[in-house]
Amino acid sequence: MCFFAENPEFLGAFRAGERHVLDRLYRAEVRPVERYVHSLCRAAGARELSQPGTFTDLLQEIFIRAFSPNARQAYDGVRDYERYLCAIARNCFIDTLRTRGREVLVAPEALWLDLDEPSLEPEVPYDPRVRGVLSAYLDGLAPPLERVYRQRFVLGRSQDEAGAALGLSRRQLRTAEQRLRGGLRRALLLAGLLREEV
Repeated sequence: MCFFAENPEFLGAFRAGERHVLDRLYRAEVRPVERYVHSLCRAAGARELSQPGTFTDLLQEIFIRAFSPNARQAYDGVRDYERYLCAIARNCFIDTLRTRGREVLVAPEALWLDLDEPSLEPEVPYDPRVRGVLSAYLDGLAPPLERVYRQRFVLGRSQDEAGAALGLSRRQLRTAEQRLRGGLRRALLLAGLLREEV
């Protein structure tokens, strides 16, 4: 239920930036936002952002933006505030990735996850069959592709950093990444864990 639907008397005080309302709203919304940002970290392969210090800074930045005068005035009081807040969180998350020199490998709109999905919980396990296929695929990579995988997806380096470390142009690196993704897709299709799109 929307915070302001339950507490309509707080909307004016929220827009005015009254501290007691902002504090109450923060307490009501911080846990769902934490879960959402953890899910963004997983979806984008940015586990370094879920480390305690970095995560706290990111969470603080989200609420600073959400409680800024412009964001308070932009909220109409009708939409679900949690979803409004999560849209701000997603934008802040993408900005943080870009600031750190990380390319956003997932389309920003694909990072919008349903807040009611159980996959938002950090302890949801991955399908062990997918993990097995991924492990076998990675074990069978040719050395050049294995090095690209390590630079980009294990060490989390940007394309520029990985290209410099490997002596590859950005175009060559992108081609290698496409080969990695294509190979994994084929492996998942062969294992029957992915359906061919028609």
